[in-house]
Amino acid sequence: MFNKRLLLVGGGSLIALLGFGALFAFIVGGGGLKASEQLKFAIRLLDEGRWDLAGHIARELEAQVDQETDSAWHYVQGVAKLQSVENNVDTAENRHVLLDASQHLHKAEQLGFPTGHLGHGMYYLGWCQFNTYHWDEAVAQLQGVDRLWPEKRSDALRMQVEAHLRKSPPDPNAAEAILASWQSIAGMSQAEQDRIKLVQANLALLRK
Repeated sequence: MFNKRLLLVGGGSLIALLGFGALFAFIVGGGGLKASEQLKFAIRLLDEGRWDLAGHIARELEAQVDQETDSAWHYVQGVAKLQSVENNVDTAENRHVLLDASQHLHKAEQLGFPTGHLGHGMYYLGWCQFNTYHWDEAVAQLQGVDRLWPEKRSDALRMQVEAHLRKSPPDPNAAEAILASWQSIAGMSQAEQDRIKLVQANLALLRK
């Protein structure tokens, strides 16, 4: 019985290894696909959180795409760079990466975010602006994300509220209006409700 389990575990690991090897070979070799098809594949990888592989594809295609017209390439570059540092944006090196990501996402926005990823692009660019302390730009960029990408609705509203409270001078009335929309979301987790209470406390402190 133990030997059978060992064989099953070993076989599963081998299949996973072979699958990753095939995927890596596809990424390195391009799989015979055009640059546009490779970028579509890279966007799917980003949606799955594989920014490392998606970023590799974009870097490999850097000399093959027209950077003045290719929105998908700039989108992949921007999101891959953002996701590579999103858990630690406070170091000088990572902040430089985030500013670079912002430039790529700005260019993608100018050219038009890839089909089906308008909300994603708006959110990611707004996230970059929020985390580089461009409060007004972040608020403007994140408007509409709640409709276009519902999964990120709470995060987008939270950043808008906090941006209004952090800018100089703060705008508590605007923050309160967005907070009301945030509070109206049904089915929030306890962690989300606790976050709302913290923002309410910050707003009350600001109003004294």
